[in-house]
Amino acid sequence: MKLRPFAIYDAPIILSWIKDKSAFRKWSADRYPFYPPKPEDMLAQYDSDTVYPYTAINDDGNVVGHIMLRYPDPSKTVIRLGFVIVDDQLRGKGYGKQMLQLAIQKAKQEYGAKKITLGVFDNNPSAFLCYESVGFKVIGTDSYFIDGEEWMGKEMVLFYTYSYLTLRDKPELKDEAAEWFSSRWSVSKEAYLHCMDAYLNHQTELGWYLCLDDDRIIGGLGTIENDFHDRKDLSPNICAVYTEKEYRNQGIAGRLLNMAVDDLKTKGITPVYLVTNHDGFYERYGWEFLCMVQGDGEPYQSRLYLHN
Repeated sequence: MKLRPFAIYDAPIILSWIKDKSAFRKWSADRYPFYPPKPEDMLAQYDSDTVYPYTAINDDGNVVGHIMLRYPDPSKTVIRLGFVIVDDQLRGKGYGKQMLQLAIQKAKQEYGAKKITLGVFDNNPSAFLCYESVGFKVIGTDSYFIDGEEWMGKEMVLFYTYSYLTLRDKPELKDEAAEWFSSRWSVSKEAYLHCMDAYLNHQTELGWYLCLDDDRIIGGLGTIENDFHDRKDLSPNICAVYTEKEYRNQGIAGRLLNMAVDDLKTKGITPVYLVTNHDGFYERYGWEFLCMVQGDGEPYQSRLYLHN
């Protein structure tokens, strides 16, 4: 199977797979005003430079499925799937799963997606199971009024799997990591290299932790004795917690925090502390507010948390 751009001559074939109005609404929700739709109505749905419809064809060149990819917001880091359908004579044979896998690959490699979303109605369990089979997870529910009736549906999302590692796992990243942290926190690269060298040379177990998307650093944090505040007795400190903006809200920072805490705990280093101006974020990952501290050269105090 492969995906090629949708063409108007595909429309009669695709629309012929929809046998009744209920099936039509499961496929299209309220996007079309009338049933049955015409080929030109289908073409009109795709009249946007942020919408990318595809037709799935088998090895013989026959049309076997259809799917749409679109950017739902200007960030262009999210792809939403829609109008997913497979020839009704071929369902239950793995065509839907194969088409979704191709669409997911295309979303990441050609459209730069960091996550993929879709919606599915509760009265379409076979579609739901198909989406689950390729990795989509339910993140919420919603209700819709379809032809005067309330239909319940699920919102699903697929995040890509990133690599989480310590700098000891990949020491060749030292220079790149030091440059990355320095550019995000306006601290000299040499200061980071000093700490990283001590860690890589086993002079300390206070580590550095990274998240990669392929070979790109997209998140990271480190551990040092004191993160520039007046409570030198509260040590060690997590520092330099950062996730690239376009990758946020995917739990990357939380996973890095847990990774660091667990790693340090195996080495007998506990509790661990961190300084922040955030209120409500670190609590999600088991951190507890301890006290206010005075940062070196800072006009205001900051919050200090601990994790046992």
